[in-house]
Amino acid sequence: MAVNQAPLSPLSQLQRTVRVFPGRTATVYGEQRRSYREFFERVCRQANGLRALGVRREERVAILAPNLPVLLESHFGIPFAGGVIVAINTRLNGREVAYILKHSGSTILLIDRGLLGVIRPVADELRGLRKVFVMEDPAAGPDDGWRPAGSADYEAWLAGQSPAEPPFPVQDEQQTIAIDYTSGTTGSPK
Repeated sequence: MAVNQAPLSPLSQLQRTVRVFPGRTATVYGEQRRSYREFFERVCRQANGLRALGVRREERVAILAPNLPVLLESHFGIPFAGGVIVAINTRLNGREVAYILKHSGSTILLIDRGLLGVIRPVADELRGLRKVFVMEDPAAGPDDGWRPAGSADYEAWLAGQSPAEPPFPVQDEQQTIAIDYTSGTTGSPK
């Protein structure tokens, strides 16, 4: 790489923002406010946790969640782990979600507790995933207690991960860090 050239990436933008504005507010969710330093620590914990699970370069990690802070964290944490984020539309039904998980080759799923009912009818099709993390959003409403086999609580898992900044995984600005699907209004998602 030339001396005056650096790969452009949302990850490098976040690293710079944390250095320049560590105490500024990064996320607001209800009464919860997190600074860029706190936000970046959670991103690093997620990335290090995914690496510890064996996530490798360009491995697909899916997330099914409404517009919550953890969705934004995952848009950075998954690529920081070297993985590729597959953000799934929350308005899809279980069959469509299962199709995306299979088609994308996702190996891990992060899912908001409030959306467990979407995947419950297709739970057998989730057995190919290595891990399912359930995110406990207090605003999600009542919980019937059902969890996919082998699932784990996301926040408890995250708390046990290292907050150290992982090595920068983006070698080339053409490297895939996200896969997006259409909603499939006239057929399967594409």
